[in-house]
Amino acid sequence: MVQFGLEVIFADSPNKKSLQIDLTSAESYVLDHRYFGQLTRREQDFDPTKSPTFTEVNNNFSKAYFRPYDKQDIAVGGIVGKDKFNFIFEDIEGEFAVINKTDNNKVVQGLDGRYYTGRIGFSRAETNVADLRNAIFASHVNHSLCMYVSPRLDRRGAIVSVSVGDESYGKGSEFITKFDAESNDQGHWQVPVTSIKIARYVYQAHFPGILSTTTDKIGVPAPVFNGLVRAMNATFDREVNSYVLQCIDEFPDPLRINVNFKELEIRFDSYTKRVVDKCVLNMIPLKERVVILGAPFFNEHVICLDFINETVTLFYVPPFDY
Repeated sequence: MVQFGLEVIFADSPNKKSLQIDLTSAESYVLDHRYFGQLTRREQDFDPTKSPTFTEVNNNFSKAYFRPYDKQDIAVGGIVGKDKFNFIFEDIEGEFAVINKTDNNKVVQGLDGRYYTGRIGFSRAETNVADLRNAIFASHVNHSLCMYVSPRLDRRGAIVSVSVGDESYGKGSEFITKFDAESNDQGHWQVPVTSIKIARYVYQAHFPGILSTTTDKIGVPAPVFNGLVRAMNATFDREVNSYVLQCIDEFPDPLRINVNFKELEIRFDSYTKRVVDKCVLNMIPLKERVVILGAPFFNEHVICLDFINETVTLFYVPPFDY
């Protein structure tokens, strides 16, 4: 599973470090090397004592992240500081939290299992604490974030693209739709989901769809989930504690999700994950009437978020064969 990230160079080291992109929070943080260095290795952390320009702003930062928007429930704490960093050959000064405690060490791991230096918040919410998003946008005329995954035709690799500032759609991309993001009290990027389909099963309704880059699941209301499971003939497997499908060479029906009345297909190998000889469903039931559009939704789709006009633009990006 792909984890979208941004590479930056902090003032404590000349090495590039990766920050997970988080669409459901506004704050940004890095892991303190003095507390997490043994775990992260490969210098995927930040050492404030090694930076000549780091200054502490606040000694009390805490933040909690919850499912279903995140892969797991986690809480972090630490200080807030200001420092210089380099992003795409540009020197920027910004404010971020430096985390020295967490209730779960896996906070540093992305959806791909790799260790990351921290997170950078790209929700629509405004914050006056630990805001790297606006620091990066400050030197750009356009304030857009575009992301997509274009897999190889044989599914043995993928192009992963993240662009900040101007919109970038990818080679051979095809426009699907553009619309205003729906209002959301938490500042999430909310889109209108108008139907969910697979095989002969169709559920039509207006659900708020939440874009998330920090979960590897598609979440749907429980009644919809039950209908999808029946339509796919999925069975519950206690060994993996999830619903599983038969793995076959010919891909069965895609999952079809209508966003703004436009149908987007999610392939079988995106909404399932192969575990040995089982294809585990990358979908979860939710108590709330909401749809979580996690990592599978980004496969073969360009998602461009405009922070000035608060619009969402979707493109189809085809698999590549080179």
